[in-house]
Amino acid sequence: SYGTAMAYVATHNGHSVMVYARSKEVVDGINKNHINPKRFTDVKLPDSITASTDIKEVLKDAACVIHAVPAQHTPDFVGKFKDAFVKGIPVVSTAKGIHVKTHRLMSEAIPAALGDRSEEIPLVFLSGPSFAKEMVKGHPMAVVVAAHELKMAQHVQKILSSIRFRCYASNDVIGVEVGGALKNPLAIGAGMARGLGFGQSTIAGLVTRGCREMRQLAIALGGKPETLAGLSGVGDLMLTCFSSLSRNNRCGMALAKGKTVVIHD
Repeated sequence: SYGTAMAYVATHNGHSVMVYARSKEVVDGINKNHINPKRFTDVKLPDSITASTDIKEVLKDAACVIHAVPAQHTPDFVGKFKDAFVKGIPVVSTAKGIHVKTHRLMSEAIPAALGDRSEEIPLVFLSGPSFAKEMVKGHPMAVVVAAHELKMAQHVQKILSSIRFRCYASNDVIGVEVGGALKNPLAIGAGMARGLGFGQSTIAGLVTRGCREMRQLAIALGGKPETLAGLSGVGDLMLTCFSSLSRNNRCGMALAKGKTVVIHD
């Protein structure tokens, strides 16, 4: 969903976007009907969005690569296609979370997966309050793009930022990643509180204390505390903790009502 949404907002500045998809059905749906048959089937995609099952074709002439694979699958995906990435072309990761098997943030997991190519591929990390459903509806929103070198974050900012999708640049990769990762369990907790019948006062307390814990962990890992007061911290946390559109929030509510989680490999 988020990959389709990012393709949609990336066209706002007049960019042509090519989407990589494993399914020929999805590729044909986008190329022939301008609809993703598996995501947002009621949304007509711009003509400037095309798709292919050939990763090399997708990456060949790209000025910027948006990586929208879930965090738990990111290292395997990047490792599989690492030779296809073009030297010097930034890869913008939208994956939020900690890779469970290795206990790594994406800023650690992706370079490890790239191996000897890690120095050749600039990495940028996008985070902030942005639901895919609202992105494809054209709702105004703001996110942050972070890179170890601020110039690279600013480069991506210029490519992606538009009137309805405002990007702010940061060089605090750790702070941005911690905010994006830790809001997930906190949103589950907020959902559990709601599922147990508790009100906004309870959830406000959870969110406030959660903000402090996020800030403490970010500092311990080398991040900047002020980053957690921004879009990737408080911003994303408020969105996921107070909105029923959040999958983590809905998961918490379901757990509180006695349902169980089934994990699929």
